[in-house]
Amino acid sequence: MDRARLRLLDRRGPAGAGRLEDRRGRIEATSFQLGCYALYAREMLGVEPARVDLLQVNLREPEVTPLTWDDGRLEEIRQQLRLSIRSMRAYLADADANVARLDNFEKTEELRICRWCNFKKVCRPEPMQPAVDVAV
Repeated sequence: MDRARLRLLDRRGPAGAGRLEDRRGRIEATSFQLGCYALYAREMLGVEPARVDLLQVNLREPEVTPLTWDDGRLEEIRQQLRLSIRSMRAYLADADANVARLDNFEKTEELRICRWCNFKKVCRPEPMQPAVDVAV
C-alpha cells in the first residue's frame, strides 16, 4: 500500500500576468516558497520530498504547475535561507538580543510596495497619501 502523500500549494492571483521577465521572477519566487514548504515538511513533519506534491497554482490562467524536489534542491533552499538570515542579522544593532535600529533600514521610494509590507506601521507611521497628478 502506498504511503499517504502531502500536497502543498502556493496560489498566485492576477499578479501572475505581465512581461515574461516578471513572470520568470515570480516563478522563481514561488519555487523558492514551495521549496521552503518542502523543507519544513521534511524537517518538522518527517515527510520526505518523494512523498510531497508541490503545486504552483495560477488563479488567473487557470493553471497548475507541479514542481519536483529532491534532497539536493532542498539543500539549496537551506543554503539560501542561511544566507538570507545572515544578511538580515547584519542589520541588527545587537544580533544576540535581536535588537534593530530603524535608521539602519533603507526605505523604498516605491510607495506602492508599502501596501503589502508587514513593516509599514514601523517604517512609515505617517499615513500614506495616494500620488496625485497635477496639471500645470
